[in-house]
Amino acid sequence: MLSLQTALQQAVPWLSPHGHAILGALVACEGQIGSADTFAHGAGFTSRHQLARLLRREGLPPIEELSAWIYTLARLLAWETSHVSLCKSALWSGDDPGDHYRRVQHLCGVRWSEARAMGFDQLLVRFVQRCGSRDLQVEQSAG
Repeated sequence: MLSLQTALQQAVPWLSPHGHAILGALVACEGQIGSADTFAHGAGFTSRHQLARLLRREGLPPIEELSAWIYTLARLLAWETSHVSLCKSALWSGDDPGDHYRRVQHLCGVRWSEARAMGFDQLLVRFVQRCGSRDLQVEQSAG
């Protein structure tokens, strides 16, 4: 089974080394970043604004949405490989499971059970499409 890091590297090969490093940092914390400022400083940026500019240049969503994507993909991979439920994962991290279910629903537009039924591969395709749609938006606004 592919690791999340490897799957992301293969799914978005056009990213620069900095872009891949950001994804790697998000994978390491499974999308649980705390604040954007804290994450940005930990990733070596002087501010969250500097991080936001890099994400825009790379065609990636804003850090809050990007972290939600990584979280959701990590949870789906955990479900598919070892059947770790979203509720159990939330409880292990000391969080309210409802917050985690809402985070997935807000990002995907579907309930966790539907996201699970769609599967990791389909959600990864949606993530790549989201990155591509952002890239198109940037090109259209520039032209």
